[in-house]
Amino acid sequence: MVLSYQEADAHVAHTLGGEPHPTLPKQHIINGAGRFFMNHYPWQWSVGRSTRLSWKANIDLSAATWDEGSLTLTLTAAFTNYNFNEGDRLEITAGANAAVGKVVEVESRTNDDAIVLKETISAQIDPDTAAGSADTNTDIAGTIEYDYLELPSDFGEITAIDATDSLLRELNPTSLAHILELRSNPIEVTTWYYWVAVNHQVLDNGGVTPILEIWPTPNSTEFGTVTIFYRSTWNNIGDGDMVPIPDFCQEYFLQILRAFARGYEEEDAGTLDQRITGVIGGPIGRAARRFDGAQQSNMWLGPILNGAIQMVSTPEQTPFARSPVAHPS
Repeated sequence: MVLSYQEADAHVAHTLGGEPHPTLPKQHIINGAGRFFMNHYPWQWSVGRSTRLSWKANIDLSAATWDEGSLTLTLTAAFTNYNFNEGDRLEITAGANAAVGKVVEVESRTNDDAIVLKETISAQIDPDTAAGSADTNTDIAGTIEYDYLELPSDFGEITAIDATDSLLRELNPTSLAHILELRSNPIEVTTWYYWVAVNHQVLDNGGVTPILEIWPTPNSTEFGTVTIFYRSTWNNIGDGDMVPIPDFCQEYFLQILRAFARGYEEEDAGTLDQRITGVIGGPIGRAARRFDGAQQSNMWLGPILNGAIQMVSTPEQTPFARSPVAHPS
């Protein structure tokens, strides 16, 4: 049976013997309990079907016109294929009186011919007229660089990742420090090899969205180039929504929810931490976690990885066949 938001709402009222304090909305309690429930244990069921990620080609500009008053950069048809995402950044690469090398966030896409930036690209501002030194210049060049891939909004943790066509590309998960080292190294590699690392981007509205940093920067727009399995996290729900959890752990979630409600509303009788500790260690929680893990026992986990045989394989071999395969023609 699927658990609804209304039922979760009713459990909050039931355990409190009435409505919580008006300054503490029940939606906050329900979503807080949901986030804790999803994140306190690596649920196997939260790993959904494989998802494909796409990468986009850079937007390169040359001979664009800058308007200081509206912070607008204009170039006919330059943004026809540009889909604005919050956090997009433009690096100024050339232009008279422009701050070459400056990286500015994009505020919005006006139309096919113009974008608005969040700050000036001028090298200096006239204190008397407040006009930027690059105002009305028509030789501005820059690049909106897509050196990252967008991850799903409910992304929690990558459990598996590879190039969708692993015969044509090799994808190497690494650290952000290594990504920085690669980007700052003038030696380029072919587009056969890519390195990726999970990062996060803070949005203007205070939210945080997950991204996948990539190097080298892709030079073309391609759909579904990377395939991942990922463990999802909690997305906020509200009136009319369903609670996205399976039947076997609904009672466990409801215990956590009731503990959250009492922990917030009746803190003097028992803190939230104290109540949650008892729920996690109790038989209902143990049974839910055991059942979750038992759905794929050790016999189905696959072959041993990184063993001695795999370590001696050559680039001409796939990890699934012992015979060499030819390079792509």
